[in-house]
Amino acid sequence: MHAALPFYYKNKMTNTMIVLLFLLMLCNVQALLASPPDWQVNPALFQHSASVIAQMQYNNNDIPSGNVIIGAFAGNELRGKAMPITYGTGKYFFVTVYTNSVLEIITFKAYIENIDTILTPLEQLSIEPNGVYGSMAHPYGLQVFFIAAPAAYQADSVTTTSFTAKWGSVPEAGSYRLDVSTFESFSSAGAPSFLEGYNNKTISSLSETVTGLSAGTTYYYRVRSIGQFDTSRNSATIAATTAAQSITAQVTGIGIQAVPVPGTSGVSGINIGNVISPGNLLVYYFTTPPANHNLTGIVSSYRWVISPDNALAINQADGYTIKFKSIDCPGLVELPEGDAASFKLYKRSTPGSGDFSDVGFLTYHRNGTDGDQSDDYLLSALITNGFSEFVFVQTAASTLTVTALIEGLYNGAAMASDTITVALRNAVQPYSQISETRGLTNSSGQVSATFSMIPDATPFYIVIKHRSSIETWSAEAQSFSGRALLYDFSVDSTKAFGNNLRKKNGKWCILSGDVNQDGFVDFTDLTMVDNASAMFLSGYRPEDVDGNNFTDMSDLIIVDNSAYHYSMVQSPEYPVSRAVPNPVKRHSGR
Repeated sequence: MHAALPFYYKNKMTNTMIVLLFLLMLCNVQALLASPPDWQVNPALFQHSASVIAQMQYNNNDIPSGNVIIGAFAGNELRGKAMPITYGTGKYFFVTVYTNSVLEIITFKAYIENIDTILTPLEQLSIEPNGVYGSMAHPYGLQVFFIAAPAAYQADSVTTTSFTAKWGSVPEAGSYRLDVSTFESFSSAGAPSFLEGYNNKTISSLSETVTGLSAGTTYYYRVRSIGQFDTSRNSATIAATTAAQSITAQVTGIGIQAVPVPGTSGVSGINIGNVISPGNLLVYYFTTPPANHNLTGIVSSYRWVISPDNALAINQADGYTIKFKSIDCPGLVELPEGDAASFKLYKRSTPGSGDFSDVGFLTYHRNGTDGDQSDDYLLSALITNGFSEFVFVQTAASTLTVTALIEGLYNGAAMASDTITVALRNAVQPYSQISETRGLTNSSGQVSATFSMIPDATPFYIVIKHRSSIETWSAEAQSFSGRALLYDFSVDSTKAFGNNLRKKNGKWCILSGDVNQDGFVDFTDLTMVDNASAMFLSGYRPEDVDGNNFTDMSDLIIVDNSAYHYSMVQSPEYPVSRAVPNPVKRHSGR
């Protein structure tokens, strides 16, 4: 951001004139903005001073309205500053420049409030003690140039290997420069990192199709304006994630057509009411939620963009329905046959921008046995307004409030707060995981966990995981009712599968000591804690079983006790005791 104006005028002025000018400054100084640059100079540190009377032009015009500050610098050291004084039809800057030298080079900086930017003129000035440079008739000239950064827009036409970056016009720009990177900071390991061919690439239009990309990858782009004298700052950084999958579904006939969609994108078929001209449907599957949307509720973390090719023509009034394969839609649990109240399908006419509209509830169809979703599917309502971007929305989240006291962290009255993982597993074999979340317990061992895509009456096991404790399952399958569920492991041993809890001062606790998280407490865990204790290790670590930030004898006692009792995971997957890999053997029990 430079400037150049080839004129200045040096003039020795009388003391009377200098006094008059500074009286003008006191009378006409403008109010300083709320947060200007912190430019401070201490005159007591200098033996001499000089005076500069200057005018400044901004983009070949008068300086803009609002606050403007000029700073005079010797190298990086501030030597004086001033704000404009209106005199007649002009605005003047009366700058006292402080120095300790017989001759010194002074440069300038200008802060412009309405663009919140510091600009640097090219002009520099050699000053002498008591010198006066410029006059009201012939002020010293400064000139700065500024060009605004373009407004970067969300990318469109996103495929598995390309997207189109877009931005708004800047009137003063003759061209634009585009950067693209896989790093939001446009750097990696302290070094600049750009996509090959997209480092400061010159573009003459307001968009650029970025090609040669990888599927399911997030890229970042930013743009700068290039003016006659200057280059703008960077625009905002825009993220664009390519589609994870691209599927072509062939529409071979006319009239009513049931079009199969191959692959595992989640869309397994599209039923078209009236095909006029055969062609292809292009299905892009994204593993990111939609950007810039107006949706409320729980929005799926994936979406689809479906579009016809130029050959395909259908009768819009007869519409189409979309069939979504349940097993290929992450987080979608098995629902009752005919369920049409849990999820809605939303669509917007322009992928990546604009508001979504409600297409209607999705209806769940079960074609397999309980626990087998491989043939289950969701069917949309009839859609009669074309193809575009689609996403699932669950109208409300479900909250599980669970109490799980961790044996090592519970002192008999309160529990040291710690992070636990709350997972939900299917109620039938193979007991696959539905969802999980992490939360911080309170002193009662209670945590609230929020889950999406899990409707009421859907059965699941609750599974508690902790960094140094045995994974613990609920005794029986549970379900949400009214989008809520309370479950307390601490009230009785029967709350855990296999009664896999230990009583401590009247409360039932999750077994501690599984330091290496292999599902057993054995000699391996004991060795890890013993080594950490011998090394006097401290801080948040799995060997610190009692949570006091030190690994010592108290942790060894807890692990030793669990190892002695052959503590291990009990679950529907492992309902009976197994052999402990490295048991701790003693000659006498406790």
